[in-house]
Amino acid sequence: MGRIKNKSFCSFGATGRAYDILYEVKALAKELEKKNFEARIITNSKYQEHEMTKFKSFEFRYLDIKSEATTTIFGDKIGIHMLTQKPIIILIKNKEIAESYQNHFELLWRIAKE
Repeated sequence: MGRIKNKSFCSFGATGRAYDILYEVKALAKELEKKNFEARIITNSKYQEHEMTKFKSFEFRYLDIKSEATTTIFGDKIGIHMLTQKPIIILIKNKEIAESYQNHFELLWRIAKE
């Protein structure tokens, strides 16, 4: 955790599957919250009561769009993952692409419901 320079990330299409499946994610989320790490996450309203929504430093909004893929924007990186029977993770490190994804996220954030 010492290498992390940014103290926030944005994510859309979150399903909570990483939180449910990956043992380390629960501990990581708790550690991020302790370090006042902020997150803005857009997910489907069917996940409104999911355990992942309980973290105080993570702000959630909801759009009723079906998506199995989660996109996370973190600094100059974009992570796209889908944790299904055949998991896939794509990591892109590019400032311009990250800024473009961030702009898309901001638009979605404005129209998403609290």
